[in-house]
Amino acid sequence: MVITICTFRKRARPEFGSTPASLSIDSQSVVQAAWIEKVQTLPADTAAGVLYAGRGFGLAANAAKIAGAKLYILSAGLGLVAADRQVPLYGLTVSAGSSESVGARVTGDFDAAAWFSGLLSSPLS
Repeated sequence: MVITICTFRKRARPEFGSTPASLSIDSQSVVQAAWIEKVQTLPADTAAGVLYAGRGFGLAANAAKIAGAKLYILSAGLGLVAADRQVPLYGLTVSAGSSESVGARVTGDFDAAAWFSGLLSSPLS
């Protein structure tokens, strides 16, 4: 198996309603629960392996193909997903300074490790 990270670059631009900017500002646990609920209502009509773009992602996908291995993506918006899983088009990053940064919706300090842990135990992952 090959595991890579998601990328900010996607093959299509997500709508406002599928980004954290559409969420209320609140505690991290409330924001995360709202995000998980929201993303589950979006149409899952694109394979995860087709959604992401960028050089690093392409190299990981190629490595998996050459090795005959299954590709997984550690996604800031979905958790750990197989490249062949149908997922919604979304825009979310844990990196600060982006309009799609979930940390900007969280009151107090944002804990990226806790965010990923919560996603990994969600139905999305």
